[in-house]
Amino acid sequence: INTLEAMANGSILKVKSKEISIANFEDSTFIPMIDARRMEVYSAIYNSDYEKTREVQAEILTENSFEEIAETIHFVGDCSEKAKTVLTNSNFIFHSFEGFILQTKYKIRMMSTKREFTHFF
Repeated sequence: INTLEAMANGSILKVKSKEISIANFEDSTFIPMIDARRMEVYSAIYNSDYEKTREVQAEILTENSFEEIAETIHFVGDCSEKAKTVLTNSNFIFHSFEGFILQTKYKIRMMSTKREFTHFF
């Protein structure tokens, strides 16, 4: 399970469990991002059903990044502040999800769902 998967899973779970509220959640796209350097990030794209619609890739953020996505996009990750400076489209929403720490419980839940382990030892 990679970090971006866990970030997307944890964020979507927070919405589905009503821990946080997002309008029009079902019509939203989630993009977890990890800061790389300068304006480069690692990201993947997920829909609200936690289906990956684009694989992980490194990319340099520009004002044209993600403009092909018509839905509301929720960006999650440690580079939200940096991304806000160039991603200014009105359908872009940035979440720091204060207090969201990549917790082991998200990875364990994902692993058990994917049946990636049969025992711990």
